[in-house]
Amino acid sequence: MIVDCESRLEDRTRSILLARQDLHDLREQFPCIAYAGQNGDRRQHTFDFLATFRSGRRFAIAVKPKALADRQHFSSELALVAAATPRRVADEVMLITDTDIDNTEARNAARYLHIVRTPDAEADHWLACRIETTSEACRIGDLISASGMGGRTFRAVFKAIYAGYLSVDRRQPITADTIVRIGAVQ
Repeated sequence: MIVDCESRLEDRTRSILLARQDLHDLREQFPCIAYAGQNGDRRQHTFDFLATFRSGRRFAIAVKPKALADRQHFSSELALVAAATPRRVADEVMLITDTDIDNTEARNAARYLHIVRTPDAEADHWLACRIETTSEACRIGDLISASGMGGRTFRAVFKAIYAGYLSVDRRQPITADTIVRIGAVQ
């Protein structure tokens, strides 16, 4: 998937969406929906994203800074757009604002998207074996030290977090001091 974003808020939203394991497809600036405005005039709205999940559910997503959305009464306008959006296009229409996006979570997701581009079977295998034989929480730094593979293990841990094998609070910076637990993503 290649997605180009028009704003930092869209970029942060994109990163969080793309890092989700249940995302099947993400399209940018799609679809364009014709609708009747509040005064009855014909208008068009192009969603920032159309996210399709593995479950088959599709979400048409508008992304706007909250202050701008409030000033423009965008929620009312988006309700009209939602009413005109065919179910074959999207199951649900949603607005994402800066109050919905945690900047640290977005940075972690962007970091994951960078890390996942470089496979490292050896570090991934070492970590998988470690996960199978332990049930205790530990610091990422302790895993790095035990592996003898340095930053390679850090990257393997990051991938394991997003794959659901390890859990952390993704709204906190993920560092060597982060405590990871075995189990599903929070």
